[in-house]
Amino acid sequence: DTIMNKYMNTSKRISRSYGKISFDKNENIWILDEIEPHVSIRLKKIFPKIPTYQTSPFQLKSTPEIDNELEWFTQRYPLQITKTDLKILNSGSKIYNDTLSKMDEILLPSFVFKEEQNHFIYKDKQPRQYQWQMAKLVSLKLVSLCGDVMGLGKTITGISTIALNSHKGL
Repeated sequence: DTIMNKYMNTSKRISRSYGKISFDKNENIWILDEIEPHVSIRLKKIFPKIPTYQTSPFQLKSTPEIDNELEWFTQRYPLQITKTDLKILNSGSKIYNDTLSKMDEILLPSFVFKEEQNHFIYKDKQPRQYQWQMAKLVSLKLVSLCGDVMGLGKTITGISTIALNSHKGL
């Protein structure tokens, strides 16, 4: 038996914590405290909005993208976290991953548009598939930068986005 096999077969797990993480529901932020110095350096590289001179505690606004990155970070550098806060972290990360999956589906050549056809202003002049794809992406992320060659229909894409979201009040 190798040392690794002996470790894997034992019922006790060796765990090490590099600090603490908690969620502030009132402020909608993650607070990372008592982070070890070498882990702080890595944290600042992953989250560049944290100033390089700042020391623990660190605060990060909770968004699905931040939650996803924090979830990965806590797998690499285990932090003490309550079960409730871990559920919040995992939930935010899931939202982020679900959004990425939806975006991938929209970009597939096999993606079929159905409900969008009724949203456009002119029923006889519908946007092309790539214009609907962009409209769906903007609807999903609520932000986008559309830069196509002149004449490909950026204006129609914008109108499609508005038409697609008019019933949502966006």
